Amino acid sequence: MSFYEESSIVITPNAYKAGTLYAINPASGLADMDVTRATAATRVDESGLVNYAEVIGDSILTGNNSTFDTGIGSWVTYNGGTLAHSTDKLEVTLTSGESGARINTNSLISGGQSGKTFKVRARIWKGTSTNSTIAIFIGGAQKFITISPTPTYFEAELTAANTSMLTIYRAGGGGGVGTYFIDDVTVKEVTRDNVPRIDYTGGGCPHILSEPQRTNKVTYSEDFTQWTNTDITFGSDGVSPSGQTNANLIQTGTAGSDQVSKIFTLSATNTTTYSVFIKRVSGAEWVDFLIVKSGFSNSLKVWFNINTGSVGSNNQTGTTTLDNASIESFGNNWYKLNVTTTDTTNNTSFNIRVRTASADSSDTRVNDSSYYLWGMQLEKDSYATSYIPTSGATVTRNQDQFSRDGISSLINSTEGVLFAEIAALANDGTNRIISLSDGTTTNRVSLILSTTTNTIRAMAVSGSTTFDEDHAVTSVLDYNKIALKYKVNDFALWINGVEVDTDNSGDTPTGLDRIVFDVGNGSLFPFFGKVKQLQVYPTALTDEQLIELTGVTYSSYLAMANALNYTIQ
Repeated sequence: MSFYEESSIVITPNAYKAGTLYAINPASGLADMDVTRATAATRVDESGLVNYAEVIGDSILTGNNSTFDTGIGSWVTYNGGTLAHSTDKLEVTLTSGESGARINTNSLISGGQSGKTFKVRARIWKGTSTNSTIAIFIGGAQKFITISPTPTYFEAELTAANTSMLTIYRAGGGGGVGTYFIDDVTVKEVTRDNVPRIDYTGGGCPHILSEPQRTNKVTYSEDFTQWTNTDITFGSDGVSPSGQTNANLIQTGTAGSDQVSKIFTLSATNTTTYSVFIKRVSGAEWVDFLIVKSGFSNSLKVWFNINTGSVGSNNQTGTTTLDNASIESFGNNWYKLNVTTTDTTNNTSFNIRVRTASADSSDTRVNDSSYYLWGMQLEKDSYATSYIPTSGATVTRNQDQFSRDGISSLINSTEGVLFAEIAALANDGTNRIISLSDGTTTNRVSLILSTTTNTIRAMAVSGSTTFDEDHAVTSVLDYNKIALKYKVNDFALWINGVEVDTDNSGDTPTGLDRIVFDVGNGSLFPFFGKVKQLQVYPTALTDEQLIELTGVTYSSYLAMANALNYTIQ
């Protein structure tokens, strides 16, 4: 599957010509690279909201099936009632026991579309109806909404389990006579599998996000009414970091014992990361984020200030130790709390708790406080990844894989430059590699975030290794601009505007015909990290050009491209 409209990969084989600059840059909006994941995944969008990376198709409904400009199209009654065209809208009139309207086509959700997700959007309001509850039903799934006399747009995201029509009908038993109205109906297929994630975390320039496979072990990540709650009541839901009204309002009581908690059983593991989004409303400024593994003799507690967005003290007991604690701002006073812990005794029972605190390092609760919770996640690994929503069962997000083969015309095996502006997700002792290759590890050019902490490595292999150098940087968690120039007897590694290593002896690889986010063979040492730019040059650049390429802003890079008379695709 090729990258979609938001992608930032720019390698265009159909437009290749000598002297053309090929690049990955999120600002360009151009794309031609393949991504494989086969599961949905979230990112932070340009508005700072946490949502799925997705492609939304055109509406299945058109004309009078959608806007009712001149009639009611193919709509028919469902379980009785009367339908009429009423000034650019569908009027539904019900008597006792009758239900509503449906679109009269079995092919709307056909057998081949079962299991696909659709967004149904419609403007619905009541006239004389004595019933205010309406169901939007499609493919065996439904959502209930509450309508009023005010024309209001409603949206339902439904995954079709079977062949079905679209039905908008009166919900609830008995009663419900009178009229209601429907207009501006759209049904759009949502594609999330294998869609690349253009992520705007931290604001500013976006990047491609590539992550390993992870499972959220929390079965109800957004519904804390399913948790064990002490001295807690729930208020009306608020707007979460997703932009939807689905954040639980937690209100503490007066017993001085407030606690939101849940027990999880995992297979034996040493290291886990747990996280949650939280927003203070009133009262307590501090919370403690607690994990109890085998009673309080083996536990970890970390205090966070959810008013100032800071990490406080921690209390480590028994064999449970703190590896890392951090807090991230998500705007609108929302914060994400992250804690990574290691337990040398491999305990399998996790009791995660959130509690108010009167101050840093205090176990005294704060009565009559309120805060929002949303998006709890428990991962069996050493760092937090993007949010994985759940609603009753654990959910696994597969790893992101990126590649593009069959592009030998774009890659000059005799000479060239491979450039990337990249950052690691963690200093976790693994190789993270981007390569030009022939599909094997024996002919390749590779940029590597190394197993050695905060070290960048570059390699050229032509049967045997002809160039292999590494260089320490301040942090691989920061973006670094890296370029490997390769040419027979002329190799150089440039990092952030400086030539750090050279070699004047060696052959170049042969048969380079693909770019992959791994060591070159499509599987080993996948690149997990963030990519702002990826550029492939078919000629070896001069030192002056490499200084410009690796040491300046993108605007200066554009100026350099113009000076070189390159065309940016």
